Amino acid sequence: MDASSHDILLRDLTLSKMKAKSLEVFGFELNSRIFRPLSEVPSFPIHGIILSDTYERIIIPVLVTYKRVTIQTTCLMDTGSPWTFMTKETLTALGIDVVSKDSYFDINVHGTPLTVYPSVNHFEDTNVCGQSFFTKHMLIVEIDY
Repeated sequence: MDASSHDILLRDLTLSKMKAKSLEVFGFELNSRIFRPLSEVPSFPIHGIILSDTYERIIIPVLVTYKRVTIQTTCLMDTGSPWTFMTKETLTALGIDVVSKDSYFDINVHGTPLTVYPSVNHFEDTNVCGQSFFTKHMLIVEIDY
């Protein structure tokens, strides 16, 4: 399977809900540009939330950089996805023109270079951090209910 045919059924997690939760919970507008030295490393641990109104989905805040543009955004944590995906809106905020769902981009996701793919199919409005993100960062996930 290739990344463009990957699918995650996310009827409960809409773009408007992600925008509202980003501002309400994390204190920033989704895909908002920030100005910081490129040498500054994003902080760890990453503190996410469990959205109780979305089948208990876990959302995390991340910094994403392409060339000299850095934005704050949120991602669905999906340990079942082998790839990391960014929405067309997120990629556009970085100055990337998405010409095809088969495209891929080498960008910096929370301090580490990573190949990401455009979000497609049922999750086209949701950024997804998959195993490629967790492996590159060698992350340990702790959930405190």
